Amino acid sequence: MKKFLLVILMLCMGWMVAEEHDMVMVTQAAQDGLERFLALAEPMMLEQMGVKDRAEVRAASLGKPFQMHVITPQALDSYCEGNSVDSLLKAMDSYYFPVLLQGEIKSFLVVALMEEKWEAVSFGYLPLAQEVNRLLLQRQDREHPCLAVMFQARAYLYSVRGERMENLSPLIYGVGVDKSYRELQSLGSTVKILKKMVKDYAEEDMQYSQKNQ
Repeated sequence: MKKFLLVILMLCMGWMVAEEHDMVMVTQAAQDGLERFLALAEPMMLEQMGVKDRAEVRAASLGKPFQMHVITPQALDSYCEGNSVDSLLKAMDSYYFPVLLQGEIKSFLVVALMEEKWEAVSFGYLPLAQEVNRLLLQRQDREHPCLAVMFQARAYLYSVRGERMENLSPLIYGVGVDKSYRELQSLGSTVKILKKMVKDYAEEDMQYSQKNQ
């Protein structure tokens, strides 16, 4: 029994070391990517990245990353009342690093696993950055909220861990939506909204496709 427990402990420690090593590589890729993206950017592109000029570029820094999660149509269809948020979300091999200026999130730098190597792959996401900044200022939670995306619903969402209620709330339904994030929505109610949105967008895409045939 003692040998079995020792093996389990060693495996757990191995996983922890591997995860810690991964995060070191992820963070290094983010730092390298920030310098590369900003150095190569034309002046007209800087505003699209959330900075006004080269002076702000030099002051930019990276905040604590969010690991992005995805909600698939299959997971949404399989959801049953009473299931946990974790049953709906799948962690992606991508981290969204906030690009900070004077403590405010101006944009995101995305690091993703590409052919077994962590690389900075994109930079920007201003509408998302504005909403996440608003979310963090309003909520003031101890831990980062869990961020998720459902591409078929064209929606970003967030879940706050440690609450009594299993929750999942919309973060962005379209660009520039202004809303309060103080009240959380129940997981069940948001699932119903997502199912309707997926159906509506699928019908809209089908109509567009038929019109352009």
